[in-house]
Amino acid sequence: MGSAKKGRKKKIVRYRKRFYLNIVLCVFLFLLVYLGLQVYYLHTGKGMQICEVAEGSLVKDNTFHGIVWRDERIVTADTSGYVNFYLREEKRTAVGDLVCTLDESGKMQDLLDQNQAAGVSSLTDENLKELRKELFLFDKNFDLMDFSSIYDVQTELDNILFELINLETMNGIGSTGGGEGIVFDRCYAPYSGVVLYSIDGYEGLQENIVTKDIFDHSSYDKKSIESGSMVSTGQAIYKTVVSEDWSLFFPLTRENREEYGLKDSVFTVRFAKNGLTMKANYSTFYGADGELYGRLDFNRYMIQFIEDRYLEFDIITAEITGLKVPTTAIVDKEFFVIPIDYLTRGGNSNEDGFFLQTLVEGQARPKFQSAVVYYRDEEYCYVNTDAFSVGDYLVKPDSTDTYLIRNRSSLPVVYNMNKGFAVFKLVDILMSNEEYTIVRPNTAYGLNLYDRIAIDGSQIEDGEIFY
Repeated sequence: MGSAKKGRKKKIVRYRKRFYLNIVLCVFLFLLVYLGLQVYYLHTGKGMQICEVAEGSLVKDNTFHGIVWRDERIVTADTSGYVNFYLREEKRTAVGDLVCTLDESGKMQDLLDQNQAAGVSSLTDENLKELRKELFLFDKNFDLMDFSSIYDVQTELDNILFELINLETMNGIGSTGGGEGIVFDRCYAPYSGVVLYSIDGYEGLQENIVTKDIFDHSSYDKKSIESGSMVSTGQAIYKTVVSEDWSLFFPLTRENREEYGLKDSVFTVRFAKNGLTMKANYSTFYGADGELYGRLDFNRYMIQFIEDRYLEFDIITAEITGLKVPTTAIVDKEFFVIPIDYLTRGGNSNEDGFFLQTLVEGQARPKFQSAVVYYRDEEYCYVNTDAFSVGDYLVKPDSTDTYLIRNRSSLPVVYNMNKGFAVFKLVDILMSNEEYTIVRPNTAYGLNLYDRIAIDGSQIEDGEIFY
């Protein structure tokens, strides 16, 4: 019995292994398939840049270079000597305010330099109060995004300090020069307005002396009058701009004359210097050379441009709104041009189409061929070139007249990429510049807001897929 048991073989039963989902393996396979598809599209599809159609606007404008006219009054020296100023430049002054002094010896300048070197120690409490007020206003309006304003306020404080110290120096030496032994003449403002210590020769600018040469600013020379400089009797020492009214004179081309006309009008003007936009009264005049020139009159913001004799600006005549697309997205697409008299509707549908002449048992018979009319005017329909072939004949409805298809014309289109392949869409251009174009919204076979289009339409063909 024992030996019989030993001789028996044990039967081994194999159990089927349970299947366990390996997440890591699944992710790996997914990535492998994804990369494979990308490689496939890389070779069969076409990569391109696309953008989304948005609402926007463009302005219709023309750029000009003009010369500035202001009501400027020059003040000259009654006697020769060293001129010293007591008001900061571009400050408004009233009639009778002390502007400068003239002394023969030059000792006044030495005294002013000494007090300027002493700085705030020579100022009164009232003077310091004015400086603190300026700093308070700066702190109240300071914007971290406009850090350059720190340099502007520094310059303004320097100018205020210059003015205050010089005025305190004048008050200290009295009317005759006191113990300093300085003999000088005081120069009081004969006009109220804004003081400038520079002369450029155009202070007497008028319409009747304007010529084309006056707009060439390559030889423009503005001479500054420095405090402490020597001047002669009758020489200009400063000037005063006495009015807020100012004007721009500018040359007009023939196209400008046709667009703006010769009658008075009101235009919107934008300045290249600071982007400021404002209204101006427009008129025209004939210069000394017999040429026609434009004139723009303003009654505010004179101080913003007081240092400028020449300005670049745009005249804005219209602002157009609509769908804004890159100009590079627009291309011309050819269509067959067919007389509108041949357009009809046939079959049991309301589809537009034409009667195409075909041969049936050797005889010419009209057969209705549906076609999409993408655009029509009073005389012609514009049909995609895929609908017919050059040389096909169309038959006019209720007539024996025929039309040979051969004429083509172009219409502007963009390529819509919403479905992953290129579909052209007609655009009605309202305004365009080098970067962007405004097209009319809600047109037949046109664009819609938020459509995705190819940025460079010249690289696209109908039906192309992209990745």
